Amino acid sequence: MNARASELAYLFEAARDFSRAAEFFLIASERARQVFADRESLALAHRGMEMLQALPATPERVPRELQHLMAIALPAQNVLGYAAPELEDTFRRVHVLCDQLGENPDLFGIVTGTGAFHLMRAELSRTEQSVDLLQSISDRIGHPVMSIWTEWSYGTLHGHLARDLVDALAHLDRGTSLYDPALHAGFMIMTGFDAGLGCGFQGARVEWMLGRPDRALARITATVARARELSHPLMLGFALFFEAWIRQHARDPRGVLAVTDESLGLVEQYGYPHLGAWSRILRGWALAQTGFG
Repeated sequence: MNARASELAYLFEAARDFSRAAEFFLIASERARQVFADRESLALAHRGMEMLQALPATPERVPRELQHLMAIALPAQNVLGYAAPELEDTFRRVHVLCDQLGENPDLFGIVTGTGAFHLMRAELSRTEQSVDLLQSISDRIGHPVMSIWTEWSYGTLHGHLARDLVDALAHLDRGTSLYDPALHAGFMIMTGFDAGLGCGFQGARVEWMLGRPDRALARITATVARARELSHPLMLGFALFFEAWIRQHARDPRGVLAVTDESLGLVEQYGYPHLGAWSRILRGWALAQTGFG
């Protein structure tokens, strides 16, 4: 189906029907992302944006441009990293277009992407603005994917700010309680990240920070097991990184080596430079502790 969408896109481009060409490049990009072909997805998304920019700059083009920008951002996060400088112009344009549209439920997935971008760049005041907007949209719509994402965003942000770790954990727990693995596909299509699993591994991190090592290890073990069942390499990679992080803090270098063996295998196969960098840091510590290397 991806090949057929690509063929149609190129045929419409040759016929100079740039609107239909953009539509099919977007479809082809999304289908490539669903089978973890992020580099192909990114190339198709860029091609679709070229087609869209050949159209007149009308108000009707704004929501379509936002779709194409996110089609670029989601695979680019996996190919280049969440905080990659190449994404700065993309998200700057996203902010401009979102301001034109105002608060709109259809923007939820876009706001999650901008929030993740700012969080990974430690731009926490901008992240807080995104969390507030997610909360506003989620309160009005009440969809579980939105509710869980909002709880994850709040808990993760405040867990990093360390304002009130108990409150941050309560939000992450609420997200976990709302989660059903059947929501996994919806998370990955809308935002490229399963915030339900995210509540699990961020909750484990906050448990450790609260001085509860046994509960932290139990939480991350359960989250890794669930990630294995869902079989998405990105989410398994995130869960494994947090397991390695907890094992590092538990002074278990051999455990860290075993976990990073697996996580770096995923990085080698699929990309994910951010996960690769984080995992190599922990692996370096473990090698130094054990004298391997």
